[in-house]
Amino acid sequence: VASTSAVPTSSSTSTTATVLPLPVDLPAAAKEHSAAGAEAFVRFFYRQMNRAWTEPTTGLIPPLCLSSSKSCSGIEDVAIRLRRDGHRYSGDPLTISTVVPLGAGSPSSLAVDVRGQQERRDVLDMQGKVVLTDSQKPAHFEVQLVWFQDGWRVATIKGVD
Repeated sequence: VASTSAVPTSSSTSTTATVLPLPVDLPAAAKEHSAAGAEAFVRFFYRQMNRAWTEPTTGLIPPLCLSSSKSCSGIEDVAIRLRRDGHRYSGDPLTISTVVPLGAGSPSSLAVDVRGQQERRDVLDMQGKVVLTDSQKPAHFEVQLVWFQDGWRVATIKGVD
């Protein structure tokens, strides 16, 4: 893993993005076209990111995102590198404390304020040897979601200072 920042961020988006089918294990609450549904979706997204990096497993992130999302590509790239190199995180790299939709109703797009903590975690090789350690630090993101006929998708994730 080349980066010690657990969650890549980006501020660019595109309106010509394509989407994959949502995962079958997406919770019912996360499928709602509402602020509460957006909150549940974002919580599921970060659980999937943690799973992708601790198992590691590839392919969990792209169905939750616009194909144009550089943030999602960065998160998936970490999972791909971890799997390729036989590495994994020793525990969940990110703990989410609050997820607050910045709006209400049934909008076609919605920003969600996410606060939590990047945990101090080791990246381990196949023998359990530490190859990298991420430091513990606060995490604050704004996740921009877009609603499609079948549910929410992540468009961008921006780090907030």
